[in-house]
Amino acid sequence: LGDKNTLGDFNELGNKNKFGNENTFGHENTFGNENKLGDYNAFGNGNTFGNKNELGDKNTLGDENTFGDFNTLGNRNKLCDFNSLGYKNKLGNKNTFGDGNELGNENKLGNENTFGHENTFGNGNKFGDGNVLGNFNELGDGNELGDENTLGDENTFGDFNTLGDYTKLGDENTFGDFNTLGDYTKLGDNCTLGESNTLGDYTKLGDNCTLGESNKLGNGLKFGKKLTIEGVKCRDLMTMGNVDGLGGQGQVVIIVHTEGIKIRAGCFSGSLDEFCANAESENKITYSKVVRAAAEAFEQCVNEKGMTGGWDD
Repeated sequence: LGDKNTLGDFNELGNKNKFGNENTFGHENTFGNENKLGDYNAFGNGNTFGNKNELGDKNTLGDENTFGDFNTLGNRNKLCDFNSLGYKNKLGNKNTFGDGNELGNENKLGNENTFGHENTFGNGNKFGDGNVLGNFNELGDGNELGDENTLGDENTFGDFNTLGDYTKLGDENTFGDFNTLGDYTKLGDNCTLGESNTLGDYTKLGDNCTLGESNKLGNGLKFGKKLTIEGVKCRDLMTMGNVDGLGGQGQVVIIVHTEGIKIRAGCFSGSLDEFCANAESENKITYSKVVRAAAEAFEQCVNEKGMTGGWDD
């Protein structure tokens, strides 16, 4: 079919058809596999696309359309609400999605795409740079986001996701375990991270955030009021290199909290006295003395500055 054709509703198109530009399709049409559609086409609601179809640029799709696997969408396409994409689809740049869309696994998205609210992403998807996601989106495991992406509030991430540098997240976002956040990542208030996550350098956390156990903290971490980390109410914290004399590259986290001092060093998590007793039982006397001296000096500075971590509010 050439350009500017109009098809109504409930049509069924088979495989390997080729459509030109500026065609108009109604509702609930069915497209088979390996069809090629050009630019500026308009689709209604409830259409179904099979596998390995190709759509060009600046097409418009309504609500509740379904795409199978290995489809390719170009640039600046617009998809409304409740659309579904399957496995290993490829999307270009500056596409726009509405609310409640569902993307499966291992899809590849370009740069500067925009997603509305309550979208669901499966596992192993790859996002480029500068994408924008709204609120209440859900991402599974092993997704990769590039740099300078922006996410709204109350999004949920599973495990083993990777976020690039300069990512910005709103309030009440939740991360599972083993996620990696790049440098200069900014999280809003009431965010939660599980265990064994890695935070890049100069990460900034808002108020009332919670970090689980065994997280690795980059340099220059900033956080707001009422940070909970390792199960304690943090007044302030510092990190130092491993000084156990074994040449390890581990990190020692010293947390001055409302009830005392807590140490996280590798698999160990406990009070300063417990840490020193454990180190000395392994004949790491220098390790014990150096960490105790640093921790007690740090606590004294926190006290002298009157730092409460916001827990006195």
